[in-house]
Amino acid sequence: MDTQFSDPAAGASPHGLSPDRPAKAVLADIKEQNFWAGYLKPDNVIAIVGVVIAIVLAVLAYLSYVRDQHTDFNAKRDALHAIIRQHSNNIIHKQEINQQWNNELHELRFDFKKAESQARCGEKTLPISKICLILDALKNFNATCAFEAMKLADQAQSLAVELGGGASSVDLSDVAILLSDADVPELPEQFYRRAIKKAGTAVDFLEAERGLAKASFADGRKDDSRDAINASAGVFKKFGDELQNPDDQHRALFQTYVWAVNYVGSDDMELACSYSDKAQFELDNLKQLSVLEKRLSDQLTFAKTPLKCHDKTVSSDPQAK
Repeated sequence: MDTQFSDPAAGASPHGLSPDRPAKAVLADIKEQNFWAGYLKPDNVIAIVGVVIAIVLAVLAYLSYVRDQHTDFNAKRDALHAIIRQHSNNIIHKQEINQQWNNELHELRFDFKKAESQARCGEKTLPISKICLILDALKNFNATCAFEAMKLADQAQSLAVELGGGASSVDLSDVAILLSDADVPELPEQFYRRAIKKAGTAVDFLEAERGLAKASFADGRKDDSRDAINASAGVFKKFGDELQNPDDQHRALFQTYVWAVNYVGSDDMELACSYSDKAQFELDNLKQLSVLEKRLSDQLTFAKTPLKCHDKTVSSDPQAK
């Protein structure tokens, strides 16, 4: 087949063939045009549109899934916070009711424990009286509070497990407190240990370590409790950027040791006195006392009175017993 070249004076050929444009380039253009002309047939266009729609739908489904997961996470976290607030309110309410009814007992010139041991409610030796009614109501009220605490602790534990790594250090410590208040063994320590790992600030770390120390002591593991107190006493080493001021370091140690004295009490006189000495040492090294330190100082004095701790040289080493 003859190839016809157009006359330059007559203009370019329909395919752009000219003396200035090689035939190879023209053929490439023709092939490209034929490719797209064949590819963009109606059936192929429909297939392409179908693929695009499928991709868009997949992306939208993923975004919807992520949004639902985020919404579900927030809902669970909010539910956990609501349970924690409810428990705090219940504790306050329980203390108020107990105080009110115990005051009524004292007004009747009966110490609560003495009345409980001497008053034979329901027997002929002591007629049913206001004292018996108060004691019975108080017993039922405290039993109801204990049941409610157990129910809230179970709900809080389930939510914390579902939140997984999304639960904050504060959340985990609060759940541990709920479990402790409900007298659930061992679980509080597990949540406190998780809280310690998640702690991102000195305050969160101290709360978790102190809680772990108390929970371990309550379960009879005094060595674990002592280790937790020693770990919390070293908080300024872990979070030195937050506790650079020497007063802040003494303050953190002082508060930790007062906490330990309060929960150890007379259960271990030697250990309590050791913590008392350390607390006094840190208090003596504080240049300026805040309102909290003054209140804790009064607590320390009050806690030391029944302990009858011996005067002795105080060690400044937090790791010393």
